Amino acid sequence: MKIINYITILSLTIMVFSCRNTIEVECKCTWVKLEEDETIAGYIRSGNLIYGGWVLNPLDSFPPLSNADIQTFEVCIGRSYASLDEFMTAERQRWSMTRLYARDKNRVYYPIMILCEDGIYHGGCFFEEYVVIGANPKTFKYLGEGYGIDGKRLFHRGVRVRYDRNTIKRLLEAQQCDEK
Repeated sequence: MKIINYITILSLTIMVFSCRNTIEVECKCTWVKLEEDETIAGYIRSGNLIYGGWVLNPLDSFPPLSNADIQTFEVCIGRSYASLDEFMTAERQRWSMTRLYARDKNRVYYPIMILCEDGIYHGGCFFEEYVVIGANPKTFKYLGEGYGIDGKRLFHRGVRVRYDRNTIKRLLEAQQCDEK
């Protein structure tokens, strides 16, 4: 009987401690589902696959994102854009390699490492490393400036970083100043 009481107390202690460490913040993006043959910030949906990268010649190919769930895949675009059309117009004007978070029901994605190939008749870049290890896609929120949090873990540009509550507070305060 004592063993069961100890296990119950230990379980409750872990649950209470875990709840205290959860940080609630507002997501600074809108999650947009990729439609057939659509590209958003290097994430490309073609057929039943999602690809990551940019190519100069449409005949060039690169590997798809491994095990991406096409039905739930969505890309995080900043709230500074009124619509997806406005975002896409800005993207086309600067032909930039904007790096954005994406997610599906299984993982969070970010182009952590991009490999580029250059040639006379072909070339482009593709996402070589893109899974945000340890991020929970159900609770993941974008904070801005490449930062994301899943309530318990903080990530910067797809890589987990150490933090405390003051780090998050300073990050959010700095962003509020930038928005004014």
